Amino acid sequence: MQCCLTHRRPPTSHLDLRGGTDADFAPPIGYLTHVLVPTLRKLLGIHIRVDLLRRGFFPKGGGRIHVEAEALQRGCCLPAFDLSRRGKVGVCGMGGCVQLWAKTG
Repeated sequence: MQCCLTHRRPPTSHLDLRGGTDADFAPPIGYLTHVLVPTLRKLLGIHIRVDLLRRGFFPKGGGRIHVEAEALQRGCCLPAFDLSRRGKVGVCGMGGCVQLWAKTG
């Protein structure tokens, strides 16, 4: 996504990404949409939108997301930020299930 922030034409980049949205040893799509993107928006003023179109799980994949990222203004730099002070912490939960199989005798 970093290259989308400095690309000037068009001023908004659109990415159609396919593959695994929830896989071992990688941040799940929920982290991207509920933690990373809001943090980048708050700390750096970056405008990124992520739409989950379909979840994809390892090993099959099949997931699809659409990302829209606005480029920075010409001559603009990303601001410095300080994460040394703890802010208000909230806790929320999320769950999902790919498929449920009923065990029959």
